[in-house]
Amino acid sequence: MLEAIGGVENILETDACASRLRLELITTEFVDRQQLQQTGAYGVIVLDEKNVHIVYGFKANLYSQVIESRLVSLN
Repeated sequence: MLEAIGGVENILETDACASRLRLELITTEFVDRQQLQQTGAYGVIVLDEKNVHIVYGFKANLYSQVIESRLVSLN
């Protein structure tokens, strides 16, 4: 999943809200909708050049926590 959004280096912030994984990215140009759907995403919503919501259902919170831990380990 990280590869489909440009890697952990492309992530500025992550959050989960209900069924959505909400990401603020450096750029959304690397977002690969097809690859994200292969990871189980029900939908991908690119809001603007930095923000994307990925609909994962009940897994959204888990993905957000995993990404947060990777971001913390980078800093």
